[in-house]
Amino acid sequence: MNKRQIASVVKQVPRGIDWHPDRLTKALASTVPVVPKLNVKILAALKRGAGFDMGSWHDSWGSDKYSCGSTHCRAGWAVALAGEPGIALEGNLGPELAGALITVASCPELRGKVPDFFSSTHDAMADIKRLAKLERARPKKERS
Repeated sequence: MNKRQIASVVKQVPRGIDWHPDRLTKALASTVPVVPKLNVKILAALKRGAGFDMGSWHDSWGSDKYSCGSTHCRAGWAVALAGEPGIALEGNLGPELAGALITVASCPELRGKVPDFFSSTHDAMADIKRLAKLERARPKKERS
């Protein structure tokens, strides 16, 4: 992502309790990891028995909150599936902004728009399924 794209995502993220003014500077200096076919991968993890709950970023069960056996919300899954780079980004920017940046960078179907991280679990799952269908239909040369 370029700085203009990052700034656009930052403007869409509500400045909640974990927002600090220096996060824009950190975000602009960040390398945002891309998770190819992010929504397809979220659905695959859920099919293997992982959890999805829009009520919290990550669950507190187990020793590794980023493992695919954990429960995450939409932003939490973006961070977890991005691996160490996603975890580092979350450490620098917080879960909402890190999840937003990774999600937008990974899913061109969103056209730069951050999904609603505060929607219901049902509504978020419906949108993830919709996007996964589009990701599967993407021509191979365009897939990210």
